[in-house]
Parts: sequence; structure tokens; C-alpha cells
Amino acid sequence: MWIEIIVAIPVVIVVLTTLQYLLAASRMKHIKTKQPILSQHPLRCYSEVFLQRKHFAEHQLKFARQHNYQTYVTYFGPFNFVIVNNPESAKKVLLNTKIYEKDKSIFTPHADRLLGTNVLFSNGEEWNAQRRVMNPAFYNVDRFAETFLSCTKNTVDAMVKICDKEREIDVPKLMTAMTLDILGDAAFGYKFNNVTTLLEKKSNPFVDSYHYVMENMITVPKLLLGKLMSLPGDGKFESATSNLETLIYDIIRTPRNSSASQTLLDLMKDTVDEQTGAPMSEKRLRDNMVIMFIAGHDTTSSALSYALYTLAKYPEIQEKVIKELDDNVDEITAESLEKLEYLSMFIKENLRVYPPVPNILTRNPAADDVVDGFKLPKGQRLEVSIYTIHHNKEIWGDDADEFRPERFSEEESKGRHPYAWMPFGMGPRKCLGNTFSLLEQKIFLAFLLKNYRSALIDPNYVLQPTAIGFLMGPAADFRIKLVPRQDKKGVTI
Repeated sequence: MWIEIIVAIPVVIVVLTTLQYLLAASRMKHIKTKQPILSQHPLRCYSEVFLQRKHFAEHQLKFARQHNYQTYVTYFGPFNFVIVNNPESAKKVLLNTKIYEKDKSIFTPHADRLLGTNVLFSNGEEWNAQRRVMNPAFYNVDRFAETFLSCTKNTVDAMVKICDKEREIDVPKLMTAMTLDILGDAAFGYKFNNVTTLLEKKSNPFVDSYHYVMENMITVPKLLLGKLMSLPGDGKFESATSNLETLIYDIIRTPRNSSASQTLLDLMKDTVDEQTGAPMSEKRLRDNMVIMFIAGHDTTSSALSYALYTLAKYPEIQEKVIKELDDNVDEITAESLEKLEYLSMFIKENLRVYPPVPNILTRNPAADDVVDGFKLPKGQRLEVSIYTIHHNKEIWGDDADEFRPERFSEEESKGRHPYAWMPFGMGPRKCLGNTFSLLEQKIFLAFLLKNYRSALIDPNYVLQPTAIGFLMGPAADFRIKLVPRQDKKGVTI
């Protein structure tokens, strides 16, 4: 019986998605030409994702380029999504939060319980209330500079020790460890000591649980079948979620010391809603801490991993960053880094080429609307492809796939659409932690490059993006080595 069910499932999925393919385009027609919206055949979606084994964002870009960046419909299992590929339509969607609500209906009940009701996924007054309480916590992120620098020094020291013993550094693993240490200290007043644990080749039960849920929250079987039936691994996912919750509630309930004067959690607990006078409940604190773990450290660790790759891949760019640092910075502080224009351009270009979040999370219109000339019915899932917009040759030119920080110079940026670059999203729901992440990246890169250069183990290595939940992370096989600077100036370990 089970064999028949297993054989029948893919047949049913193909039939259902083919019916969607035939119906979806007819439901969405251009208001002037009456032509149906461009539709990507579901069998093509499956073949590209499963056979070519590239990140879905790369497939979306390829299809968009073949069709002049038109808005189109794509399919996955029981779901279809309208994909927006131009900044003007993205602006319309992201500014209108009343119509275009966040949607997490694709998640299984287990993933939905993990995520809870947080500022990332809530809508309406629930979102407004959470945002009012959380906004003050993210003012003046410069106060975290010392915490960032302390964790950076510890990480670079670990990188040196690893290089001395093993000759190469597992970049994704170490960057994830460092950004978790920073988030724990600055955001929650909790010392994970994850870099030290990694250096000593020990395990951390909390970190193990976190990585398990991230790797298994969005998988192909879960997307296709997770709402229909229990799947192998559901029990382990629930157990890992419970482990996370135990630690998170312990952090919330136990006063802790941090190297920062006030942590993000302190401010969230102390702030009341200016309209209702109510504080954030313990359950809402828990829900937002979960999303801060996901959005606050895996995204930045991915960005820094890609940065170490691009520095090593393009040594002439690395030398420009180093020269600017040596000419302008003696002591690394938030203030001293503000004057570094080329470093800022490098970070922006890194986030353009390799956005850790490749798509704006699914929106679900609460009423019929028109996007890019096409009438969208109420409830039609929609996503903005950050990755495609960041590589759109109509915006960035024929060299859109090349890594060139100068494109963010004041002169080249003139006239560019404000929604052409949005690694943190845009509009009222732009990521709260964008300045936190940018300062964290600047401090790490500045300190590292004051003392070392990043170099590839294999000069011909090409880094391939991989899916980490709904994020776009670096491939697990990415390795570098550090080359000590004989000409270093200023800051030392």
C-alpha cells in the first residue's frame, strides 16, 4: 500500500500543478491588452530545481532574463506565486502594507509553531503594536560597537589558530559562530561562546537544535506534503523547537550582564506601547527572539562569508579597501568607520550580488489589485525577487553580474531607482536590524583587513549559493586562508 501511495503522490502533484498552470494565467490578465500573465511551466520549475541543483533564485533570474524581466507566475507543489522583477512594482507592493499582507501559509504547523506571531510575519494592528515597542531598541546601534569589536577579535584569533593547525578556515561555520556570539551578547546579554566551542571542537546543544530547525523548516517534502500528512523528522523538529524555547524563556526570565549598556531584549522588555501603555508579553518576546535568531545572525554570517570570498577573489578590490583603512583609521570605532566610503561601497556591492534574503517573503493581497499592469485576485501569493532586481541589466547595466563596488559611488548612483537595491527590504516593513548588521560587517572587515588578507585555497574556486531555510547562504565547502600583512598599520590583535 505504501509503495502505491509513494508512487501516486508525485503523479497527483504534477496533475494539480498542471491544472494550476492552466487556470492561473487565465485569472490574471493585463488590464489593457487582455493578455494572460506570463506563466512558467511547473515541469520546468521542478526540472531546474531538482536536476540542475542550483539555488531557486538563480533559476528565477534566468527565466526573468529570458522574458525581459516581466512579472510572471511560478509554481511549487500546491502553491503558485506571482514573481515581481522590477523596482517600481516592488515599491507599490512594499509600500501598501494594508493590501499586501505577510503570508506564512506555506509553512507546516510545526514551522508555524516555531515562528509564532512576530514582527516579521504579523499584520495590521498586531504588527503596528509590535513595531512600536521594538523600534526604540534599534536606535543608536553604535552603542554595540565594543561588543562587535570584542567578538571580532576573538573570532580573528580563532581564525589564526585554525590556519596554523589546519591551513584552511571553514568560513560559513566560523562566521555563523561569531554572529551568534554577537547576537547573544548585544541582543540578549547571553554568552554563547560559540567561537570558543567551535575552536575546541565541542558541540553546543542549543546551536545544534537551531541548525536543525533552520535546515528542516523549509524542505521540498515539507512544502509538497507537510500540510497533508506527518513526515519523518517531524518529532525531531518539535524536540529541537522545544530545546530552543527552553533556552529562550530562560534568557527572558533571568537578568544578565552584557558588554552593551542595554541589550535589545532589555529595551524590548522595558518599553511599553505608546498608544496602549501595554508592554510586550512574554510569548511575543519569545516569538521575536526566534525571528531575531534567524534574521539577525544567519543573514549577517552569510554576508560576511560572501565578503571574504569577494575580497579573496578580487585582490585589487581588497587592496583598495586596505589602503582606505590604512589612510583613515587608527582606532576602530563606529565614528571612525563612517568616513570609509569605499568600504561602504564594497559592502553594498557584496549585498547586491549576494543578498542573504533573495526574495521578499510572500505577500497575500487582501483585495484585488493591479501589479505591473496585471489584475491580481485577492489571495494570490506574490513575492518580490530581490536577487533578480539586484541583477537586472536594465538597472545595473550589462556588467550586472560583475563585482564592481564603484557602481555605488555618488556619481553612478544618481538617478537610480531607490528600490533597485534592497537587501533589507524597503518600505514600512524594512528590516529593523539593518544598521545593526551593517555596523557589525564594517567592524569585522575593518579589523580583519588591518591585520590580514583573505585568500582562496584554490584560486579557481567559484562559490555557489545554497538554500538555508528561506535564506541564501554560501556553500558548505567554502574555505579560505589568512595571509598576515607585513605592511599592517594601526590596529593589532
